[in-house]
Amino acid sequence: MELKSVGKIIESGLCAFCGACITVCPKEAVTIDSDEPTFDSEKCIECKLCTLVCPVINRGVEEIPTLASYTGRTLLEEVAKVAQDGGVVTTLLIQALNEGMIEAAIVCHLSDKEPLRPEPLVALTKQDLIASAGSKYVSCPSLSSLREIVDKYKSVAVVGVPCQVKAIQFMRKRAPRYAKHIKLVIGLFCTESYPYTKFCDMLRSKMDVDPSSVVRSEIKHGKFSVKLSSGEIHSIRIKETKEYARKSCLYCGDFAAESADLSVGSIGSEEGWSTIIVRSQEAKDLVEKAIASGLLEVKELSEDSKSFVLKFVSMKKKRLAKELPL
Repeated sequence: MELKSVGKIIESGLCAFCGACITVCPKEAVTIDSDEPTFDSEKCIECKLCTLVCPVINRGVEEIPTLASYTGRTLLEEVAKVAQDGGVVTTLLIQALNEGMIEAAIVCHLSDKEPLRPEPLVALTKQDLIASAGSKYVSCPSLSSLREIVDKYKSVAVVGVPCQVKAIQFMRKRAPRYAKHIKLVIGLFCTESYPYTKFCDMLRSKMDVDPSSVVRSEIKHGKFSVKLSSGEIHSIRIKETKEYARKSCLYCGDFAAESADLSVGSIGSEEGWSTIIVRSQEAKDLVEKAIASGLLEVKELSEDSKSFVLKFVSMKKKRLAKELPL
């Protein structure tokens, strides 16, 4: 698709809000706004860098062979208390930080000002990582942080959903200045995410819930559920959330972040555990070191669980058959 900028993607409501275009734009023509970027056509010089890294424009999935598949859970009590499922992502990042594999990790944490709004965070300590634990179903432009840290750190980990993992793949090839220090990419299983405003609307209109009262949210067994500060749990069927999902998700064919060094999600694992798909030797070594350090417990993923994950992978790949409405 020949576009001179991501302006049309943003205008059409198709932006994934991954943050990649914000990082690579040399003139800061693309900046962060509430639910998607703001594009300033007067600043744009039509260098097309933003279009070269955009995971919506550049569709398709790069499949990297799997080296190992596990189900795992953290053995760190402070992580288990705040983890969404098995606490695997936070634990592996702590291991990577402890051993000096990375100096920083790009993650997201919840805003202090707006309930349930995730914000990019450059985590430098174990405490930063623990504070960022848990799934956020609202889109967060985490990759925008690469611009601010490109000259600060030589070894960085990035945690992201599939569109962000794809954008990193494109940045490595087409805007390497901003991706050259990324040593580890951890992908998160994802069917869709939600713009913050629509997510809050869904809570209020579909679930009769005040966003400020939500202490935990999760998607399991075909339902989206929230736990309130009162202890109440409200649930709706996943089908009822579709109208609130980000439009770009309807055209994304990647469920398991297939070009990440390793991917993690709850699908395929029992309660309190996470599925781990490993694709690089460095990631496999990291998992083994976390086990040896007593931080992580893993078991081989069963064939039934692998098949279950593949059903979701196959289901989402069908979305690639849809033409972008441009």
